[in-house]
Amino acid sequence: SDVWVDLGGTREGPPDPSSHGRCLIRLLRQPKPTGPMEVVVMVRSARGLLAADKGGTSDPFCEVSIGRKKRKTKVVPKSLDPTWEESFTMALEAGECTFTCDVFDHDVIGNSDFLGRALVDTRTLMMGRAREDWLPLGVRKTGDEAQGSLLLKVLKREKGKPQELFIEVLSARKLAAADRGGTSDPFVVIHAEGQKVKTR
Repeated sequence: SDVWVDLGGTREGPPDPSSHGRCLIRLLRQPKPTGPMEVVVMVRSARGLLAADKGGTSDPFCEVSIGRKKRKTKVVPKSLDPTWEESFTMALEAGECTFTCDVFDHDVIGNSDFLGRALVDTRTLMMGRAREDWLPLGVRKTGDEAQGSLLLKVLKREKGKPQELFIEVLSARKLAAADRGGTSDPFVVIHAEGQKVKTR
């Protein structure tokens, strides 16, 4: 899609197109994937978890499962609002559309206590675009208890390929005159994710 971008904005205020002009850019979608797919799951944090231990806290960790593949975060001791900030890249095999994120209270002796589950349907994700959401934690089966929510950032992409953004700079209008002759010799510099690209 084509977008007119106002120029001249600062941290203190929005751009003023009347004094700095506008630039027309075109944002292009990624081509359709042809190879195997994968998801990058960042387990960021949780809040309002159940207290599973006698002291009124839990030692939570999160387990991400797709098919038979499982990944676990570290254990955060004595917290009902843990922060993990851990990422896992997992392949999506044929027929695998949904993955689960189960939160448990770690116990040194015996089985870990279930604290809640979040489900993500990868068919709702846009290819190559990360989505971040707070997801409510529910139960696995009758008799389970769960409360709180889980913050996930999820990206679906073609396996082994980084997320890509295609930008075409088309034109500009009403630019400021920077030279003595009342004109300018303009070019555009694009900054994205630590990279810098300049037009000719």
